Amino acid sequence: MQTSKRIVPPKKVIVRFAGDLLSRVGTFHHELDFEGDTLRDLIPAVVERFDLEDLLMNEGGIRPYVQIVIDGRFSYTVGGLDAAIRDGATVSFFAFRGGLLPISLPKGTTLRELRARKDAQDRPPDRASQMA
Repeated sequence: MQTSKRIVPPKKVIVRFAGDLLSRVGTFHHELDFEGDTLRDLIPAVVERFDLEDLLMNEGGIRPYVQIVIDGRFSYTVGGLDAAIRDGATVSFFAFRGGLLPISLPKGTTLRELRARKDAQDRPPDRASQMA
């Protein structure tokens, strides 16, 4: 009995680059087709298409100064290399050698939520709360 192998079409994602990676690639925004379901599957396609192995990878995996954001969430908060990549996702790669300190966000926190909290803290109190 012959089993049929399901053919899965490649996923199309938007990849964005910043820092040293942007300097190499030249433009911020690219569409990329890749086969797979996870960040681990996407990275080889990115490395091959944009010739980024020396900036993105080391012997242990991703270089420590590289941050990856998947649909607004840091990859380490949504599964690391096993984070799911959906068709149509936006995956941003940031590499700042010597200029970006790693930050730690609570699991699942988005950059938008972090900015909103900071904006709320920076906003001056309204007069009604000062009079109470």
